[in-house]
Amino acid sequence: MSTVQLSNGTIADVVQDILFPLQCEWKMPNGGPCGIILSSYQLLKKHLSMHCNKGKTHNTSNWLCKLPKCNMPVHSSSKALNQHVQLSHMSRILLPCPFASCTNTKMRITQLPSHFDNEHNELDGKTVTIPSTLFQPLWMPFTPTQIPSLESLPKQTFPGTCLTEPVKLRPTARQNGAPVTSKATKRQRRQLSEKIDDEAPVPSLSFDTLENTNMEVEVKVPIHRSELIHPREESKAQMMHGFIQAQVKSITIHYKVLAQRMEAAERMG
Repeated sequence: MSTVQLSNGTIADVVQDILFPLQCEWKMPNGGPCGIILSSYQLLKKHLSMHCNKGKTHNTSNWLCKLPKCNMPVHSSSKALNQHVQLSHMSRILLPCPFASCTNTKMRITQLPSHFDNEHNELDGKTVTIPSTLFQPLWMPFTPTQIPSLESLPKQTFPGTCLTEPVKLRPTARQNGAPVTSKATKRQRRQLSEKIDDEAPVPSLSFDTLENTNMEVEVKVPIHRSELIHPREESKAQMMHGFIQAQVKSITIHYKVLAQRMEAAERMG
Protein backbone atom coordinates (compact mmCIF):
# COMPACT_ATOMS: atom_id res chain seq x y z
CA MET A 1 0.00 0.00 0.00
CA SER A 2 1.02 3.63 -0.53
CA THR A 3 0.02 6.93 0.97
CA VAL A 4 -0.60 10.34 -0.54
CA GLN A 5 -0.87 13.78 1.09
CA LEU A 6 -3.73 15.62 -0.55
CA SER A 7 -3.12 19.10 -1.98
CA ASN A 8 -3.76 21.04 -5.17
CA GLY A 9 -0.36 19.80 -6.42
CA THR A 10 -0.93 16.06 -5.87
CA ILE A 11 -4.55 15.82 -6.97
CA ALA A 12 -3.48 15.58 -10.63
CA ASP A 13 -1.36 12.52 -9.85
CA VAL A 14 -4.28 10.81 -8.13
CA VAL A 15 -6.72 11.36 -10.98
CA GLN A 16 -4.38 9.66 -13.49
CA ASP A 17 -4.94 6.30 -11.76
CA ILE A 18 -8.73 6.54 -11.57
CA LEU A 19 -10.47 3.69 -13.42
CA PHE A 20 -11.70 5.54 -16.50
CA PRO A 21 -11.65 3.90 -19.99
CA LEU A 22 -9.94 5.90 -22.76
CA GLN A 23 -9.42 4.89 -26.39
CA CYS A 24 -6.20 5.38 -28.37
CA GLU A 25 -6.69 7.38 -31.59
CA TRP A 26 -3.15 7.09 -32.98
CA LYS A 27 -3.24 6.62 -36.77
CA MET A 28 -1.89 3.23 -37.86
CA PRO A 29 -0.19 2.38 -41.21
CA ASN A 30 -3.46 0.96 -42.56
CA GLY A 31 -5.10 4.39 -42.17
CA GLY A 32 -7.38 3.51 -39.25
CA PRO A 33 -7.00 4.38 -35.56
CA CYS A 34 -5.24 2.10 -33.07
CA GLY A 35 -8.54 1.60 -31.21
CA ILE A 36 -7.11 0.01 -28.06
CA ILE A 37 -9.06 0.96 -24.92
CA LEU A 38 -6.94 1.70 -21.84
CA SER A 39 -8.24 1.59 -18.27
CA SER A 40 -6.92 4.96 -17.07
CA TYR A 41 -5.22 8.20 -18.04
CA GLN A 42 -1.85 6.87 -16.83
CA LEU A 43 -2.08 3.73 -18.99
CA LEU A 44 -3.04 5.79 -22.04
CA LYS A 45 0.00 8.01 -21.49
CA LYS A 46 2.30 4.97 -21.41
CA HIS A 47 0.63 3.52 -24.48
CA LEU A 48 1.03 6.72 -26.50
CA SER A 49 4.67 6.88 -25.43
CA MET A 50 5.22 3.55 -27.19
CA HIS A 51 3.70 4.99 -30.37
CA CYS A 52 5.94 8.04 -30.08
CA ASN A 53 9.08 5.90 -29.84
CA LYS A 54 8.10 4.27 -33.15
CA GLY A 55 7.02 7.48 -34.86
CA LYS A 56 10.23 8.10 -36.83
CA THR A 57 9.67 8.41 -40.59
CA HIS A 58 11.67 6.36 -43.07
CA ASN A 59 14.83 7.86 -44.59
CA THR A 60 14.44 11.05 -42.51
CA SER A 61 15.29 12.25 -39.01
CA ASN A 62 11.78 13.54 -38.30
CA TRP A 63 9.33 12.17 -35.73
CA LEU A 64 5.66 12.50 -36.69
CA CYS A 65 2.64 12.86 -34.44
CA LYS A 66 -0.23 10.77 -35.81
CA LEU A 67 -3.00 11.87 -33.48
CA PRO A 68 -6.03 13.58 -35.05
CA LYS A 69 -6.34 17.39 -35.20
CA CYS A 70 -2.59 17.93 -34.73
CA ASN A 71 -1.20 21.36 -35.76
CA MET A 72 2.49 20.45 -35.18
CA PRO A 73 3.04 16.89 -36.44
CA VAL A 74 6.80 17.11 -37.18
CA HIS A 75 9.34 16.92 -34.32
CA SER A 76 13.10 16.48 -34.07
CA SER A 77 13.26 13.64 -31.51
CA SER A 78 11.12 11.09 -29.71
CA LYS A 79 11.44 13.08 -26.47
CA ALA A 80 10.06 16.20 -28.15
CA LEU A 81 7.23 14.13 -29.62
CA ASN A 82 6.33 12.71 -26.20
CA GLN A 83 6.20 16.17 -24.65
CA HIS A 84 4.06 17.41 -27.52
CA VAL A 85 1.55 14.56 -27.07
CA GLN A 86 1.19 15.16 -23.33
CA LEU A 87 0.92 18.96 -23.50
CA SER A 88 -1.09 19.39 -26.69
CA HIS A 89 -3.29 16.29 -26.88
CA MET A 90 -3.64 14.59 -23.49
CA SER A 91 -4.29 17.90 -21.76
CA ARG A 92 -7.58 18.11 -23.71
CA ILE A 93 -8.97 14.89 -22.21
CA LEU A 94 -11.88 15.41 -19.81
CA LEU A 95 -11.52 13.49 -16.55
CA PRO A 96 -13.83 13.03 -13.54
CA CYS A 97 -12.97 14.25 -10.06
CA PRO A 98 -11.07 11.51 -8.17
CA PHE A 99 -13.22 11.89 -5.04
CA ALA A 100 -16.15 9.46 -4.85
CA SER A 101 -18.50 12.02 -3.22
CA CYS A 102 -17.98 14.68 -5.91
CA THR A 103 -20.80 15.07 -8.46
CA ASN A 104 -19.28 17.80 -10.64
CA THR A 105 -18.90 17.37 -14.37
CA LYS A 106 -15.69 16.23 -16.05
CA MET A 107 -12.81 18.65 -16.45
CA ARG A 108 -9.30 18.84 -17.91
CA ILE A 109 -6.35 17.78 -15.83
CA THR A 110 -5.07 21.37 -15.70
CA GLN A 111 -8.35 22.48 -14.05
CA LEU A 112 -8.14 20.00 -11.15
CA PRO A 113 -5.96 22.18 -8.80
CA SER A 114 -8.45 25.03 -8.80
CA HIS A 115 -11.33 22.55 -8.42
CA PHE A 116 -9.63 21.08 -5.35
CA ASP A 117 -9.18 24.50 -3.76
CA ASN A 118 -12.79 25.48 -4.40
CA GLU A 119 -14.63 22.22 -3.62
CA HIS A 120 -12.37 20.08 -1.41
CA ASN A 121 -10.21 22.50 0.58
CA GLU A 122 -11.15 20.75 3.85
CA LEU A 123 -9.01 17.79 2.67
CA ASP A 124 -5.89 19.89 2.12
CA GLY A 125 -2.91 18.33 3.92
CA LYS A 126 -4.71 15.09 4.80
CA THR A 127 -2.72 11.86 4.38
CA VAL A 128 -4.72 9.07 2.76
CA THR A 129 -3.73 5.42 2.40
CA ILE A 130 -4.38 4.03 -1.08
CA PRO A 131 -6.68 2.29 -1.79
CA SER A 132 -9.28 4.28 0.08
CA THR A 133 -13.04 4.63 -0.04
CA LEU A 134 -12.45 8.38 -0.31
CA PHE A 135 -11.46 7.95 -3.98
CA GLN A 136 -13.17 6.38 -6.94
CA PRO A 137 -12.00 2.86 -7.96
CA LEU A 138 -8.38 2.76 -9.13
CA TRP A 139 -6.95 0.55 -11.87
CA MET A 140 -3.89 -0.50 -9.84
CA PRO A 141 -3.98 -3.81 -7.95
CA PHE A 142 -2.89 -3.64 -4.33
CA THR A 143 -1.58 -6.51 -2.24
CA PRO A 144 -2.89 -6.50 1.34
CA THR A 145 -0.20 -5.96 4.00
CA GLN A 146 -1.89 -8.24 6.52
CA ILE A 147 -2.99 -11.68 5.42
CA PRO A 148 -5.71 -13.19 7.63
CA SER A 149 -4.68 -16.37 9.41
CA LEU A 150 -6.12 -19.54 7.94
CA GLU A 151 -7.90 -22.21 9.93
CA SER A 152 -5.82 -25.24 10.87
CA LEU A 153 -6.42 -28.47 9.00
CA PRO A 154 -8.61 -31.07 10.74
CA LYS A 155 -6.74 -33.88 12.50
CA GLN A 156 -9.13 -36.61 11.43
CA THR A 157 -8.70 -38.14 7.99
CA PHE A 158 -11.67 -37.97 5.66
CA PRO A 159 -12.32 -40.56 2.92
CA GLY A 160 -10.41 -39.73 -0.23
CA THR A 161 -7.84 -37.51 1.47
CA CYS A 162 -5.37 -40.17 2.65
CA LEU A 163 -1.96 -39.91 0.99
CA THR A 164 -0.75 -43.21 -0.47
CA GLU A 165 2.16 -44.27 -2.60
CA PRO A 166 1.65 -44.15 -6.36
CA VAL A 167 0.50 -47.38 -7.99
CA LYS A 168 2.69 -48.68 -10.79
CA LEU A 169 1.24 -50.74 -13.63
CA ARG A 170 2.86 -54.01 -14.62
CA PRO A 171 4.69 -53.99 -17.95
CA THR A 172 2.53 -55.26 -20.78
CA ALA A 173 3.44 -56.85 -24.09
CA ARG A 174 4.33 -54.67 -27.01
CA GLN A 175 2.10 -54.23 -30.04
CA ASN A 176 4.15 -56.65 -32.15
CA GLY A 177 3.79 -59.38 -29.53
CA ALA A 178 7.38 -59.28 -28.24
CA PRO A 179 7.73 -59.27 -24.43
CA VAL A 180 8.90 -56.12 -22.71
CA THR A 181 11.72 -57.92 -20.92
CA SER A 182 14.02 -60.59 -22.31
CA LYS A 183 14.43 -62.38 -18.98
CA ALA A 184 12.15 -65.45 -18.86
CA THR A 185 11.15 -67.24 -15.69
CA LYS A 186 11.98 -70.90 -15.00
CA ARG A 187 8.41 -71.89 -15.74
CA GLN A 188 8.45 -70.13 -19.10
CA ARG A 189 11.76 -71.78 -20.04
CA ARG A 190 10.42 -75.23 -19.07
CA GLN A 191 7.25 -74.70 -21.13
CA LEU A 192 9.33 -73.54 -24.07
CA SER A 193 11.56 -76.64 -23.93
CA GLU A 194 8.51 -78.94 -23.76
CA LYS A 195 7.04 -77.22 -26.78
CA ILE A 196 10.26 -77.76 -28.74
CA ASP A 197 10.28 -81.46 -27.80
CA ASP A 198 6.68 -81.86 -28.98
CA GLU A 199 7.52 -80.31 -32.32
CA ALA A 200 10.51 -82.62 -32.95
CA PRO A 201 10.18 -84.63 -36.22
CA VAL A 202 8.92 -88.25 -35.93
CA PRO A 203 11.38 -90.77 -37.44
CA SER A 204 10.02 -92.63 -40.48
CA LEU A 205 10.11 -96.43 -40.79
CA SER A 206 10.60 -98.13 -44.15
CA PHE A 207 9.19 -101.57 -45.02
CA ASP A 208 11.31 -103.28 -47.68
CA THR A 209 8.97 -106.26 -48.02
CA LEU A 210 6.00 -104.13 -49.06
CA GLU A 211 5.29 -103.15 -52.59
CA ASN A 212 5.66 -99.61 -53.85
CA THR A 213 2.73 -97.53 -52.68
CA ASN A 214 3.37 -94.45 -54.79
CA MET A 215 0.25 -93.50 -56.70
CA GLU A 216 0.30 -92.21 -60.20
CA VAL A 217 -2.71 -90.10 -61.14
CA GLU A 218 -3.67 -89.82 -64.77
CA VAL A 219 -6.32 -87.29 -65.78
CA LYS A 220 -7.96 -88.50 -68.96
CA VAL A 221 -10.85 -86.06 -69.07
CA PRO A 222 -9.98 -83.25 -71.51
CA ILE A 223 -10.88 -79.73 -70.43
CA HIS A 224 -11.75 -77.24 -73.15
CA ARG A 225 -11.83 -73.58 -72.21
CA SER A 226 -14.29 -72.82 -74.96
CA GLU A 227 -16.85 -75.08 -73.30
CA LEU A 228 -16.58 -73.22 -69.99
CA ILE A 229 -16.28 -69.58 -71.01
CA HIS A 230 -17.97 -68.09 -74.02
CA PRO A 231 -16.07 -65.30 -75.81
CA ARG A 232 -18.87 -62.78 -75.31
CA GLU A 233 -19.30 -63.51 -71.63
CA GLU A 234 -15.73 -63.19 -70.42
CA SER A 235 -16.49 -59.92 -68.54
CA LYS A 236 -19.42 -61.46 -66.68
CA ALA A 237 -19.24 -63.46 -63.50
CA GLN A 238 -18.57 -67.07 -64.40
CA MET A 239 -20.73 -69.97 -63.26
CA MET A 240 -19.34 -72.50 -60.85
CA HIS A 241 -19.06 -75.94 -62.48
CA GLY A 242 -18.96 -79.21 -60.65
CA PHE A 243 -15.73 -80.92 -59.80
CA ILE A 244 -14.23 -82.89 -62.65
CA GLN A 245 -13.92 -86.52 -61.68
CA ALA A 246 -10.50 -87.81 -62.65
CA GLN A 247 -9.93 -91.45 -63.40
CA VAL A 248 -7.25 -92.72 -61.02
CA LYS A 249 -5.45 -95.90 -61.87
CA SER A 250 -4.50 -97.52 -58.60
CA ILE A 251 -1.62 -99.95 -58.46
CA THR A 252 -1.77 -100.57 -54.69
CA ILE A 253 -3.31 -103.46 -52.82
CA HIS A 254 -6.00 -103.18 -50.16
CA TYR A 255 -5.45 -103.94 -46.53
CA LYS A 256 -7.59 -107.07 -46.75
CA VAL A 257 -5.38 -108.57 -49.43
CA LEU A 258 -2.27 -107.60 -47.47
CA ALA A 259 -3.62 -109.29 -44.35
CA GLN A 260 -4.39 -112.48 -46.25
CA ARG A 261 -0.86 -112.59 -47.66
CA MET A 262 0.66 -112.01 -44.23
CA GLU A 263 -1.39 -114.87 -42.72
CA ALA A 264 -0.37 -117.21 -45.56
CA ALA A 265 3.27 -116.33 -45.04
CA GLU A 266 3.02 -117.08 -41.33
CA ARG A 267 1.43 -120.52 -41.98
CA MET A 268 4.20 -121.39 -44.36
CA GLY A 269 6.60 -120.70 -41.63
